[in-house]
Amino acid sequence: MPRISTTKSLEFSELLDELRLSYPNIKFIDSDYSSWSNSKQSIFYNKDSANAVPDLLHEIGHMLCNHESYESDLSLLSKELEAWQKAINISKKLSISISENYINDCIDSYRAWIHKRSLCPKCSQSAVEISDKKYKCINCHDSWQVNSTQESRIYKKGLVK
Repeated sequence: MPRISTTKSLEFSELLDELRLSYPNIKFIDSDYSSWSNSKQSIFYNKDSANAVPDLLHEIGHMLCNHESYESDLSLLSKELEAWQKAINISKKLSISISENYINDCIDSYRAWIHKRSLCPKCSQSAVEISDKKYKCINCHDSWQVNSTQESRIYKKGLVK
């Protein structure tokens, strides 16, 4: 990563300018949400978020890890952890502090999302993801498929046995 000269009081806009210089092939797009799009080589950021800086660094973490998509719910969690580790490393180089509590809350939100997806619609026991978005209950042997959306309600559709 190119050296970015910063101070602890670095403003978001200054950080964004420095990151644009450091990563000239990446598009930085103001948005209502933060995300990395490998296919568009774009980082979407929400400058008005209370956590704009850590979220931006996290998305750069995804970019540096070359994250494209996830194969399973646990691989998504792994990629989130990996991106946060990159964000922590970047923040240290930039003398920026990221709250451990914030990182833990973000990771916990994914853990809760995964847990909710894994609950059997028939007996409410935790199940196992057997393939992409497909779960099977080890208690009652029911199977279902979930949607891929992370930001909305989880839909479960029973699978024909």
